Amino acid sequence: MSLSGILTISVLSFLLYACSSTETAGNSAEIGNPEIAGVVSYPNGEPASRVSVRCVPEWFSAGEDSLPESWVTETDSLGHYRIDSLPDSHFAIEASHENYSLLKRNLSVEDSSYSGKLSEVGALRLSAGKFKNGDSVLVRIPGSTFLRYAHVENDELFLDSLPATLLDAIVVEEDSLVFDSPVEILPGKIIKENVKPLSFTVSYPLNGQEFSSYQKFLPLALRLNKNQVNWKLLESLTGRWEACLKSGATQNLSYVPDESSEEAVFWVLLDSLPAVPTDTILLTFTEGETRTYDNVFSPERYIAVWHFDEGTSIAEDATGNKLHGLPEKVIESKGVLGGSFYYDGSHSYVTIPNSAKSDLDFAYSDSMSISVWVNIDSLNTSRFVYGKGTTQYHLKYYYPNNWLFERYREKSSEESVRYWYYSEDTLSSYNEWSMITVTQQDSSISLYVDGDLVSSESACGSFETPYYSESDFEIGRLVYELDSKDSVGQHFLGSIDELHVMRQAISADRVKVLYLNQKPVDYWPKALFKE
Repeated sequence: MSLSGILTISVLSFLLYACSSTETAGNSAEIGNPEIAGVVSYPNGEPASRVSVRCVPEWFSAGEDSLPESWVTETDSLGHYRIDSLPDSHFAIEASHENYSLLKRNLSVEDSSYSGKLSEVGALRLSAGKFKNGDSVLVRIPGSTFLRYAHVENDELFLDSLPATLLDAIVVEEDSLVFDSPVEILPGKIIKENVKPLSFTVSYPLNGQEFSSYQKFLPLALRLNKNQVNWKLLESLTGRWEACLKSGATQNLSYVPDESSEEAVFWVLLDSLPAVPTDTILLTFTEGETRTYDNVFSPERYIAVWHFDEGTSIAEDATGNKLHGLPEKVIESKGVLGGSFYYDGSHSYVTIPNSAKSDLDFAYSDSMSISVWVNIDSLNTSRFVYGKGTTQYHLKYYYPNNWLFERYREKSSEESVRYWYYSEDTLSSYNEWSMITVTQQDSSISLYVDGDLVSSESACGSFETPYYSESDFEIGRLVYELDSKDSVGQHFLGSIDELHVMRQAISADRVKVLYLNQKPVDYWPKALFKE
């Protein structure tokens, strides 16, 4: 059995949701002419229109019995329902819509009305008992239409979309499980019954790649997606994630995932990576424990790191240096790691306020490295990626097919010296992710595309505009300095992700490691699940 199935659930296609409210109204039916009516509403009080309502007798067994048409109806546009025929025994009223439902049991022919609110569904974790990991077992709630298969993993049964009510018992296959005391299922919560705290480990082997040099203090991204873990379970649990090498050394871990996303990204800081790695990173979740996560992108080694995963109101700097960006008209989109910002080619950009005289203000002889992932939508004109104005430094797509990095220094009060590094004829298609890395050691600059060195010797010439370093760092648009009045242009069209600014010039080997780790497909290392 593959661990990629950790706590996943198989659902019967004919599942009828059943979740609850306990609001009742009225008690005046006439014996001999049994009927029941009422109003169904959403949690916010709005009427639940065109929602299925069912009258379910207490003897009903889902999967064996069927409900007569007279016991099934639908609310009208105001949420009203009416059922004119009732069972002789006690019964339940059910209603359901998407992730909300209602279940009120122990009603009788003496009840002429019942009104209630739909509630968000809940979930229950149970000890699997006699059932083994890998088994699929049929589960039902007596006296309701709730019926589904549940998969046994980690010696547990996980039942979601349960009615938010008191459960006295459930039936698992043919065995009736009666609880010692009623279990209260709460809306949007996972209730535990006779289970141990959840704990599991995912392995990431570091072998499979060989490098020419030893790497220190290396940040690596570890991906975990919804096909590998049960995200519906994890999003409602509190617990601790921890990373360590199989050899035993605990690693720094940051960027706790947003469990509502398709893929979680954990950043791990390795103290060292041998040229021929053989170790394995173990990523472990332990329920009920907490810890403070370390900063993988320390301000001693990084100037700024933008993941673009926090929504479009801010571009957070993950280093602690507080170089947060202010996005303008960007759109959230899928990135190489988590989310990214999409730029519309005419109005979108991100400004880093007060960055003109920050650590992003590189002198001509400074050392630094900048890596970024870009996915351009069109090759029909030049597009700006990042930088500080026209005559300090910037990276752009340069029409017709080059990535271009430009660096300037002062020549006179009226002129500057321009150095440019470009990837000759390397960009022939669009809608593909590329990692562009620039490194500078003193005045020596190298340009890399997808981990490969494409330029380390510049073209050079005079530029008839003075050197200017007063512009803030911008992403997605170029700010021109003309007669003391700024204008803008060359807006980026496409997505930009994972913009990392480092304080040192990193090696070619490190550029390759970061590319192999961060690339959107065929990345390294990958999660290993045992068969």
